[in-house]
Amino acid sequence: MAWDKITKKNFEKLHNYENYDKENFNKFLKENNKDMRFFIKEIDEKYLPQIMQIQESVFEEGYSEKLLRRNSFADFLEVFRHHHYVLGAFSERALVAFAILQVHPENNEVLLSAGKSQLASKSSVVKTVIVKKEFRGYGLQKRFLLEFEKYDKKIGNLFELCSVAPDNSHSLTNFLQSGFAVEKKAKLYRKRSERLILCKSL
Repeated sequence: MAWDKITKKNFEKLHNYENYDKENFNKFLKENNKDMRFFIKEIDEKYLPQIMQIQESVFEEGYSEKLLRRNSFADFLEVFRHHHYVLGAFSERALVAFAILQVHPENNEVLLSAGKSQLASKSSVVKTVIVKKEFRGYGLQKRFLLEFEKYDKKIGNLFELCSVAPDNSHSLTNFLQSGFAVEKKAKLYRKRSERLILCKSL
């Protein structure tokens, strides 16, 4: 479920999400005694412009590529074409965060660095989670990780991996609290960026 205690199915039964109006949306939440701010769903490449905008807004804040890898439009386009599961979080009608899971990542740097290439067919790698500044603090990263875990279990995966910059304390804490454990430290992205490799058994 993308909702905490509210199923996506129930919401969509009352309202077509893509065409909902704010009054009905707030009425739905009030009637169900919920204070839910976000709607999470799988997204496709039509959201690429918004994805790029969210990424660039983070770098405009002052984030460096030591903390977060900067992807090109072409990089993101490849994501939608090759075995990735992409989720978006919406506030009202606007995309405010996204997360990318690479499924069965045979040649992924994180998987290879962790020495788990033989497990590719039963693994996924959390590649990116980016949340717009004004929407941080609502637990979106953990909610994305929960949705990824549900998805991986559904398709029979046994492991999830990710990489986190050692100085990115907020993300590191979220991953550790979500059940990941640090495996090792490695140089990724053409050996230009130091990252902690984390793994989680499902």
